[in-house]
Amino acid sequence: GRAFGFFLSVSASTKVSQLFGMGKHEEANQVVTDLLRMCVVCGALVPAILLPIVNICCRWFGCDDEVVGLGFKYLCPILSCSVLTCIYVLDNGLLQGEGRTLLVGIISVCTLCASMFIFETLFLFAFKTGIVGAGVATVLGDTLPAIGLTVCYFLGKFSVKPHLSGFIKKFSPHTLPAMKVGLSQLVANLSMSVPGIVMRKLIGASCTEEQFNPAMAGYNMVFRYAMITNCVVIAVSMGYIPAASYAYASKRYKRFLRLTFH
Repeated sequence: GRAFGFFLSVSASTKVSQLFGMGKHEEANQVVTDLLRMCVVCGALVPAILLPIVNICCRWFGCDDEVVGLGFKYLCPILSCSVLTCIYVLDNGLLQGEGRTLLVGIISVCTLCASMFIFETLFLFAFKTGIVGAGVATVLGDTLPAIGLTVCYFLGKFSVKPHLSGFIKKFSPHTLPAMKVGLSQLVANLSMSVPGIVMRKLIGASCTEEQFNPAMAGYNMVFRYAMITNCVVIAVSMGYIPAASYAYASKRYKRFLRLTFH
């Protein structure tokens, strides 16, 4: 589900930085509203596809009824609110396109800390909502910065200044090329998550019923550590793309080559 957010994020960061490099700041405004409209499409597509098959997939993995029920309770709020996650990740991409990379890092760290140490603590220990609270806490961690950043954009607080009237205008000619670039990020993210589905099935098939939950817990821990390596690779590519796009569009070819070399 989050892969669609990164798809739109890279689309935004690449195109906004390119238009800035070309000196076409105004044309970036409509691209922003177009990609926000696409957030609604992607945010509706994710739960429409995944929610009906969550329980089917869990049983296919070999989970018992208790685990199936817990899995659905956790994923239901996360998948249902995918549009907000897409908007949050898109906003970060827009900030990267403007060159505000440090701000993206600060917002991401604050969001994660708020989700882990405030929302998770409140829902799990104070409100005692169980695993559904963990899902709601994850949603809130994305929702608050998504709303805040989007409002700031439409209030003209950043370099890109979209307008509400853009939602009723036709799509910019720059939007489709931007999404073609972002498509590679969608494929990259799916290529990291989809094989894990097959791996879980194979692990489940090799275990007895008593071994299943401990085996899955162990695999999930290893998977989280492996993601650290993957995130370094993603960070390099996502940091490079908007900067290189700006350099190439502004015809600073020496800068482009130095970025590529590094």
